[in-house]
Amino acid sequence: MVKSDFSSTEGITLTYPEGHEDIEYRKLVSFYNELISLIPDSKSINLLCINKQIANKVLLLFPNKKIKTIISKMEEIWLRDIMGFKFNSDVYCPIFKPDYFINHYTSEYILSIQKQVEITHELANLTTQHLPIILDGGNFISNGLYGIITEKILNYHSKKKLKKIFNKKLNIEPIIIPHLEGDILGHSDGIINFIDKNTIVLSSYPKHLPSLIQERKTLKIIKTQLLKYGFRIVEIKDRPVFESHITPEGKLPSARGIYVNYIQIDNLIILPEYKLPKYKSTFDYNEFNKKQMQQEGFEVKTINCDNLGKLGGGLRCISWCF
Repeated sequence: MVKSDFSSTEGITLTYPEGHEDIEYRKLVSFYNELISLIPDSKSINLLCINKQIANKVLLLFPNKKIKTIISKMEEIWLRDIMGFKFNSDVYCPIFKPDYFINHYTSEYILSIQKQVEITHELANLTTQHLPIILDGGNFISNGLYGIITEKILNYHSKKKLKKIFNKKLNIEPIIIPHLEGDILGHSDGIINFIDKNTIVLSSYPKHLPSLIQERKTLKIIKTQLLKYGFRIVEIKDRPVFESHITPEGKLPSARGIYVNYIQIDNLIILPEYKLPKYKSTFDYNEFNKKQMQQEGFEVKTINCDNLGKLGGGLRCISWCF
């Protein structure tokens, strides 16, 4: 069965940002240190580091953590998109061919990523298999029976082909949902996740922001669609912040204010916190979402994700659980 976010977790893989050529990523070192401290001591951490010196420094910082450092020149922090989908002792990796930042994601760079991904899986005693579809890992949310993907995938494959491949390779049924207007990534994990086989956490957007009218309509359509499958819906309050990360390749909309992109490790939720435009909003959103997950029976630890969110991603984006 395909590993879901709520499945039992042995460990987590991260790319440590110290030494990264992008200064904005290097600024995340203290954030990563805090994130590592929140991961239970009993869980393995596979940490990709740029060199042995940095790896040794991390090991000294966290003597009680089960950290395995992997020396890698790969500077890709958005691991969820490239690491594939765990299926028993195999990992099925789709074709990673993003239609954004194409000057950055050259064929040579993507090939180097694929080689490093295979090495990383091998060190975790996992066998890499190839999935013949074009798909970012962030556009795949599964409960082991269904895989939720936004309609962006239809730019590359027909529904018939997707159903055939997902049924044959992963033994799941694809559910294709609309993607939000203005979302250049088109990732389902920016609006949705499973917390158990029958329960979906779904984004809800504030009504007082006129610029989000279309997004709210789309989320309503998605909710109606998923209810027809018999899922229970738990709404999490997201509050998008209207800013962009400027890169040489173009603008990437901020993920600041997106809470649904969290990390789940067994019964632990590592949930984002943000400093939102108004103090009251900051308190209300942070507290509501924490209590919402606690009411679902989870232990909740929070971490400020403002600097990460500004770069266009969240906690789930930078992690891969195995």
